[in-house]
Amino acid sequence: MIKQNEWKKFQQLLYKSSFLAIFAIGLLTILGISFTCITLAQEDKQKNIEMVEDFLAKAYDEKDVAGAVEEYLSEDFLSGSQINKEGATAILNKIHQILPDLVRTSEPAVADEDGNFIVVFNKWNSSKGGTESADLFKVQDGKIVEHTQLGKYPDEILELFNKSLV
Repeated sequence: MIKQNEWKKFQQLLYKSSFLAIFAIGLLTILGISFTCITLAQEDKQKNIEMVEDFLAKAYDEKDVAGAVEEYLSEDFLSGSQINKEGATAILNKIHQILPDLVRTSEPAVADEDGNFIVVFNKWNSSKGGTESADLFKVQDGKIVEHTQLGKYPDEILELFNKSLV
């Protein structure tokens, strides 16, 4: 009789231990997936930051406008609310034409929590003058889909740009 009671206690302990082990494994699996998702989100965020920085380097520093536009801008890209991918190409080419000595420096880009919105603070200098800007990029599916620039260009540069459009 004592052995049978001990066996029942052992079985109950075994069931409780099994339940706790299964619960712990399940919990660790869920947490592991969460940690993996967080890690992947951080990796995506960093990739998006690097992509925007690479776009700016290629388009401005290397002056490879066609390559930068093709590689980094989505087909439905918009800058402001009206400038599409082709318009961006034309403007970038025009900037290099009227400001061949343009030099860009920037702070490291920052992103929102999800890494979908990237902000870059740039300083622009040329023999015609300089300015600072904050550029906001929206990234989706590995491409830049939107761009907004906040900054004021010197009147001399705007005048050169407007004359070159005529």
